[in-house]
Amino acid sequence: MTPGTGEDNVTNPIKPIDDDRRIKYIRHKWWNQPDSSKRHDPTVDVRDYLYISWILWAYLVSEEQKLTQQRMAETEETRLPNIYAQLKDKECQIVTFNYTSYARQSCSTAIYFHGSLMEYVDVENKNDFLLDDLGNINLPEFFKDKLSAEISFDADRKAIPIPSFLPPLKLQPIISKRYIDTWYHTSQLMFRANKIVILGCSFTVADNYFCDILRENSDAQIVIIDKDMETVSRNVCDILQLPPNRYSRQMVNGREQRKYNNRVTIVEADLAEVNLDEYLK
Repeated sequence: MTPGTGEDNVTNPIKPIDDDRRIKYIRHKWWNQPDSSKRHDPTVDVRDYLYISWILWAYLVSEEQKLTQQRMAETEETRLPNIYAQLKDKECQIVTFNYTSYARQSCSTAIYFHGSLMEYVDVENKNDFLLDDLGNINLPEFFKDKLSAEISFDADRKAIPIPSFLPPLKLQPIISKRYIDTWYHTSQLMFRANKIVILGCSFTVADNYFCDILRENSDAQIVIIDKDMETVSRNVCDILQLPPNRYSRQMVNGREQRKYNNRVTIVEADLAEVNLDEYLK
């Protein structure tokens, strides 16, 4: 399972994007109310959200395209270990907090706990839509030719498509029934799991809902890999109600490991340097 692998800190599309041109187009098309009329327009908050959320979506897609292009240009010898490449075709179910398409490329049944860049939802009409190939999306054309035709503030027919991803929040809003299905499916998988491997998750307050699900399984072996040992250990002990100073310490392959209650193992490691086979067996 990969709640936050750290490998999604993506840093262009096949064709370079003129960011300024894209932003100006969206601003003109969707948020073109004069300042004096904003306070009187009941749709202004919706327009604000549309503008901000789609700009964020476009940025993340652009960064994924850029990273994908960079990796394709690298040779096999110089390419850094990729956590998703290691997960590909493994006999495990992936649940990710990340939004990019990498988890789906590794496992066709990957679950996106907070949604993904590959989905958007018309919240007015309760319809979900999929975007199959993020790598080949021309973002200016997507906004100008596709999305702008789908948005409608007409009095007789409203349509408000927004990206279907959520930031980690203590209280989870529900923008689509798909989220209810996703969270239920995740809870059932984790409840039945014999072993849960968590990569790059710090277990903050924003992860509260996921932590509630994790607590339900008191028998599974849990392996947590993160480079911030102290923060993760403190948060995990608080979440699972473990005594923070009751652990066995080992050095394995030059990495510190702490084992709590004979079932929770925390490994201090950079995910770019980890061989997952050691922990998935």
